[in-house]
Amino acid sequence: MNISNKKASILLATGLFVMAGSQILSQYYPLSDIANGCLVGVSLGLMILGIIIRTKNTAAQKRQGS
Repeated sequence: MNISNKKASILLATGLFVMAGSQILSQYYPLSDIANGCLVGVSLGLMILGIIIRTKNTAAQKRQGS
């Protein structure tokens, strides 16, 4: 696993934790719509960024291997 895969994994894990944390937080404390939307948006952005980095990395590895 190289550095790009590690970064992608960290981004995916962070996005998942932020998403789970926002759901748990909204269960026990009333959050405004904008706070809930920001947390969900940030978590989705982190997860999508991690997927993009991982996809680019695997495509680059396939080009080098061929």
